[in-house]
Amino acid sequence: MPRFRYEARDVTGAAVAGEIDATNRGHALVLLRDRGLAVDALVDAARAARSRTASWGQGPLYPLWPMRPSSVALFFDQLGRLLSAGVTPHEAFTALQDRVGGRLRRVAREGAETFSRGGSISSHLERYPRFFPPHLVAVFRAGERSGQYADACKEVVAQCDTETKTRRFVTLLKVYLVIMLAPCILIPSFPRIISTVVAANPNQMTAPRTLHEIWVYLRPGLEAYWHHVLFGILPWVLLAYVLVKVAAVILHLPSMTGLRDRLTLHTPLLSMHTRRAAVARFARVLELMQRAAAPLGDAVREAARATGNRLVAQRVVEPAERLDRGGRLSEVLHASGIFSPSQVSQIVTAEESGTLADGLGRIAEGARQSREQFLKGAGLGGCFTAFAIAAVFTLIAAIAGWTAIYDEIYKVFESPTWQP
Repeated sequence: MPRFRYEARDVTGAAVAGEIDATNRGHALVLLRDRGLAVDALVDAARAARSRTASWGQGPLYPLWPMRPSSVALFFDQLGRLLSAGVTPHEAFTALQDRVGGRLRRVAREGAETFSRGGSISSHLERYPRFFPPHLVAVFRAGERSGQYADACKEVVAQCDTETKTRRFVTLLKVYLVIMLAPCILIPSFPRIISTVVAANPNQMTAPRTLHEIWVYLRPGLEAYWHHVLFGILPWVLLAYVLVKVAAVILHLPSMTGLRDRLTLHTPLLSMHTRRAAVARFARVLELMQRAAAPLGDAVREAARATGNRLVAQRVVEPAERLDRGGRLSEVLHASGIFSPSQVSQIVTAEESGTLADGLGRIAEGARQSREQFLKGAGLGGCFTAFAIAAVFTLIAAIAGWTAIYDEIYKVFESPTWQP
């Protein structure tokens, strides 16, 4: 469903801005008028985002050298401390130029130039969607609207730390897979050494005694083996590596966002991680908006953008229209199908007791802990699976290799020149 960015005034005359999902421009105007907003500007959000996107560092090859989450966490940690101290955005981004490095230093420099003429921090961060994904910007925007810069930056830092742990698990699993699967690729080639050695020394009836004789005896087989590894195995390994990198670039293209979100939401195991992450982000942003006394409907729509998955956001936003007519949050979350029955039950209790913000905080923390436990379990499961696969393939290769060796020995025993 298309998304539109609007600037409007509420019944009190206060300026409000945000985004809304609608089938077309006319539908968006109707929805905004139903909320009691007088629309001043309404533009296509995707087109507006493309026009504001920075011209550097946002190209399609970004996945080949992405920004480290730890660097983004440091950026927001420093930004939160500066804003909490009461400095202006211009002063904060000017100070950040000396406290961060690499591409983020240029972001800070351009921010200082922008804020010298006014503007919001979230709008500036949106110019770099590769460095600051939409779900991180949505978290900061919630804090910006509520004035809770410190809490918003802490949440962004926490999400970056979780992302760092995720990448660390994935990297360790990749290294473990390489270590375990390397024998599966290299060991099956060992019988080539035996067959080549016997073929090169058909009349060799005595074992070599000196190192030189051993080298001369094994050299044809070793040369054949390394030739097979360099020209028969290595090209295929490099091709697989290149294909993985090409797939990563293609899947991270803006036009592939829908497919990527669908895969992460419906792929077994990966969907469990996606749902936990979405619930944790949604609950934390909605908590910030609730503490700022924002209208519940607008708060839910803002929190939906922070889930990091458009399909999840759409499932939450579609039933959120009930909130504008006096519906309950627990009914909306239950209708979305993303939240577990226990989480919906906690929301029901929080609504009845008047502690919705505290209940959302508990759900966010529980979802985050569940996500980390899932990552640990998935990592251990992946390592065990890789070990089992490598063990089976290595065993098969060893049996095949020893079979080839014994076949060559039997040929020697059965030859007419053999003398026991």
